Amino acid sequence: MHFIDVGQGAAALLCCEGQFALVDTGTQQSREELVSYLQTAGVETLDYVFLSHPHDDHAGGLSAVLDFFEVGTVVLPRETPDGEAPEPLAQEAMERIEREGVPCVRAKEGDSFPLGSGAVTVLSTGVPGSDANDASTVLRFEAPEFSCLFPGDAQEDEILSLIRSFTDVSADVYAVAHHGAESGADLAFLQRVGAQVAVISCGRGNTFGHPNAETLARLDLIGAQTERTDESGSVAVFRDSSGGLCVLREKEAAS
Repeated sequence: MHFIDVGQGAAALLCCEGQFALVDTGTQQSREELVSYLQTAGVETLDYVFLSHPHDDHAGGLSAVLDFFEVGTVVLPRETPDGEAPEPLAQEAMERIEREGVPCVRAKEGDSFPLGSGAVTVLSTGVPGSDANDASTVLRFEAPEFSCLFPGDAQEDEILSLIRSFTDVSADVYAVAHHGAESGADLAFLQRVGAQVAVISCGRGNTFGHPNAETLARLDLIGAQTERTDESGSVAVFRDSSGGLCVLREKEAAS
């Protein structure tokens, strides 16, 4: 599991037995870093590219991904006619998918996409009538002895909806919602996730104040080891041969 440093955005690479899936694609400004990271990781084909929602900080690098890699299927977020329109780069990328006939599907709750001995399952496609953040596709990857939860930029309404539905959101690793904003850090939700490792994807010196101090305090309260791409660069999480959960930070690996 690789959380790629794409500045104030999000992109994560799942690797399972020679198969690869990308969850979000970062920003247009980070496209070169994204492509380089994927190539260094040995990616030639992405079995899936999941877009959590149509904001440019999550979908801005999609065109670069299509330029450099073979993509099996793009899993798009559900359409949100009552919410905001896709941002320009996200709209451009989705139009390109349609124009070039790239295989794609719209995410639906309960959908499952096999990846090696594991699978990526759609837990939520958002709250009807919400904005794009609360229409984020929430994904859970589960493989033998390893699980990870990706809530995109889900905020309070979608988080509370997941709690009320009694959906299983437990995970070893948690991709912290909305770059660590307080709006996606409900304590009851974090306790149900119960992650050993929480990774916050955010940009150095960003103007949003991410991550929020209250979010960091709540992650500490549940006992999660918190990692931040603004401090550590890209972060990889994996099981070692003894079954322990290990974290490799880019800045440490380079030193």
